[in-house]
Parts: sequence; C-alpha cells; structure tokens
Amino acid sequence: MARRAWTVARALGLLLPALLVAAALAGCASGAAPRSDVTKPPADAPGNTGRSSARYADGSGNVYALEGDRLRYSPVTPEASSSGTYSGGDPFEKTLSPQDLSDLTRALDAALEAKGSHIQDRVMMSGAVTLERTGERQSFILAAGCPEQRALEAVLARLVPARRD
Repeated sequence: MARRAWTVARALGLLLPALLVAAALAGCASGAAPRSDVTKPPADAPGNTGRSSARYADGSGNVYALEGDRLRYSPVTPEASSSGTYSGGDPFEKTLSPQDLSDLTRALDAALEAKGSHIQDRVMMSGAVTLERTGERQSFILAAGCPEQRALEAVLARLVPARRD
C-alpha cells in the first residue's frame, strides 16, 4: 500500500509542473499581449478621440510627440542630462506636410512590424515608442542602433529645424 501511495504521489509531482506549463502556454496562445504591449481602452473612455498619436524617446532622452499632423520636440536640457552638459537643442512644434507625415508614419509602422528589433527593457541609447491609433495603444522599445531606429531617427532629424549654435 505504501508503495502504491508513493507511486501516485510521484505521478502527481511530475504531472503538476506539466499542468502549470500547459496553462501558461495556453495564455500565450490565446493572444494575451506581453507586458504592457497593447492596451485598448473602451471607445467611450475619457480622452479617447480616435486620433492618431505617437511618442518617441530617443537614446538621449529627447522626446518627439506626434498628435495628428503636429510634431512637438522636447529636448533634454543640460540640467536634466546625465552628463550635466548635453543639450538636445531647442524645443519646437510644427505642422507636418502630408509627405513628412507619410514618411514619419511609414518609419513608425516599420519599427512596429520589426519585432526582431524590439527589446524587453530600456537600455542606454535604445528608443521607446508608443503609438495610439483609434484607441489602441502599442508600446515597444527599439534596440540601440537597429535599422528601424536609424531609419526613424533619420526622418526625425530631417524634420527638426536647423540648430542655432
């Protein structure tokens, strides 16, 4: 009898971890989003205008915010920089031409689709992207120096007014 009880206990001991793994995999297979990757607020949520917006924080901490066709740049100041001397330049806000908006949207879409360039944690020189379209928010981090980050930053650099040094 004791031998049979031990055999049952051993079988349960082996079965329990397998059941836990199966439950975890079922959650992944069900389309559950990774940590804070995609959220969709209710259509009638306050502030949900259905408009497109994007936010990109570059590797230096400068922030580009796109709301509709308006681009706002909020640079890092020397006081806020880790070195105490870096400046991201002057802040600005401007309306993008249809071509500039199209170029920026294409670069953001390419970055979103390039899942192989996404990383889990923000590290130095990586880029943080948040996109919101029709109430669905998607956030991801681009690996430092990946092709999609370089392409996005090339478009943004073209849109930044010339620096007055």
